[in-house]
Amino acid sequence: TVIDSELTIAADCSHYMVHDDVYISKTGRLNIMPGVEIWMAEGANLFVEGSLNAFGTEDSLISIRIHPDLDGKSWGGIVFQNTPEASSLTYVSIEDASSGPDHRHSNAAISAFNADLEMDNLVIEDVFSNPVISKYSNLRISNSKFHSKVTGDLVNAKYGSAEIVTCEFNGNAQPDTDGVDYDEIINGVISNCTFSGFYGPN
Repeated sequence: TVIDSELTIAADCSHYMVHDDVYISKTGRLNIMPGVEIWMAEGANLFVEGSLNAFGTEDSLISIRIHPDLDGKSWGGIVFQNTPEASSLTYVSIEDASSGPDHRHSNAAISAFNADLEMDNLVIEDVFSNPVISKYSNLRISNSKFHSKVTGDLVNAKYGSAEIVTCEFNGNAQPDTDGVDYDEIINGVISNCTFSGFYGPN
């Protein structure tokens, strides 16, 4: 439940089952290697105060989803908070997530508060909340796909820097659903992205 040093998990021991919240402390570093599957318990979260680096590949994705025995239910989210160094997620698929416990700062499948986070070739689909929220953070997203089943923003970034390049945003018929919402972002970039399926009112 607590990772306070460097830990690497590899596909030869997959699947990994998370039964409760996991905390990566300020001194902790979790490295996830290609092909790893992580099965989450209902409502379980991953809190990152150190660093999390997921090294998936095009041919060997990393998957984080609800335990198959709990099909139809949701786990919590990945919460980056006050991290001392950058984290990176590459070729990662996230399904069945909802949000962290604090709806002010962690209301998404991936939430960043005062963090430095880079994501490439990320797929977040079939989630029960916003896919990504960042506040007071440095956020960089590329070559990724996002979809949510609920009202909200697929990416919401406030009070920091954000760069979103070559991403696909698939909306829904819910009201007030945005592809990207930037609030007081410094030098924000949205480039070469596609937006489709946003049919809700307002």
